[in-house]
Amino acid sequence: TQISSNTPLGSLPTDPVNATSSGLYYTYVPGGSFALSSLLESQKRLSTNALKDGGYDPGRFEIGSDLNLIAESQGLVGWWSFDQGSAAIVPDDSGNDNIGTWSGAGIHATTTAKVGKAAAFNGTDDYVSIANESSFDFERTDRFTIMAWIKPANMTGIYPTVVGKTTNSWTGYIMLLSHSGDSFNTNAFGLVESNTNSTNDFVVYSADNSISATWKFVAVTSGGTSNISGINLYVDGGASPQDPRRDGLSATILNDNNLEIGRVAVVASPGWFNGVIDEVRIYRRVLPAAEIAAIYNATR
Repeated sequence: TQISSNTPLGSLPTDPVNATSSGLYYTYVPGGSFALSSLLESQKRLSTNALKDGGYDPGRFEIGSDLNLIAESQGLVGWWSFDQGSAAIVPDDSGNDNIGTWSGAGIHATTTAKVGKAAAFNGTDDYVSIANESSFDFERTDRFTIMAWIKPANMTGIYPTVVGKTTNSWTGYIMLLSHSGDSFNTNAFGLVESNTNSTNDFVVYSADNSISATWKFVAVTSGGTSNISGINLYVDGGASPQDPRRDGLSATILNDNNLEIGRVAVVASPGWFNGVIDEVRIYRRVLPAAEIAAIYNATR
């Protein structure tokens, strides 16, 4: 629909499905910059149009003079595609300048990726650190979404970490895998939000045991409820059954440590990830199931 009017508009155009919660709404910005996005239902158009439109969301078709407006409105605070290759610096494709830095002796890059290139972790000392830690300060009452494509080389490490922001005493949050010797579900992924390990935290894993040495799209949303009832886990775009383990979080999870990809900052068990990670995204909101499915379908 094309709209022609003098500025300012007297009222925003609406349609029957307008809703900020679903992302189906118009954004009007005076001053010459504009962006328009649409959540596509066609899986064919997701890969041929949405993924290649130059925008920030592979699940949406995006056009406009300043696509940064869409990233800001959608709550995207970090996106690391790892398409830069083996360089030591990992750009933030969200436009928020949350730039990562590689550590470790591994090769750091592989063309065995879901989109472009991906990050290779050797399971011993490879990880990416993102310095702007305040961008990822999520309290137990905050709403957020973390997602990534993963291809573990094995599941034998000590709590292999996809993304984490914690202290040495486990204060923080971690998206992690469960290993084969774990008392929790094997071949699973989950979320920990913790003030103190084992005594003031919650732990929930996926219950379908589907994580293996193949590409999997994993996502977790936290609804800010401070307990497992507000957590949703997704594998390959669909909701996963859950295996709750502990549910006793009542104190802060805030900390001043950097966000890390490929390990967790716990001295006794750093949680090294052995394998490949691609397309890591973090949002400061809960993405609905339809958006998570759209991103999966656009990048699979």
